Amino acid sequence: MSSLSCLSLISRGLLNLVYARQIQFRKLHKNNQRRFACRITWSNGDKDVFLGNDAQAIAQKLRQIT
Repeated sequence: MSSLSCLSLISRGLLNLVYARQIQFRKLHKNNQRRFACRITWSNGDKDVFLGNDAQAIAQKLRQIT
């Protein structure tokens, strides 16, 4: 496991992006507020949604490793 692909999230702890099959980013609009969202499909088919600061941290980490 490469430490380059790991990041620590405020709400979920340690996250390893090596096991991500697909990562999608979107801007959500709810109650006149914009929120940044990230949806990850893992290699086993499970899906998780990350919002706000967690989604931004994932995007920043992807910019660093790609």
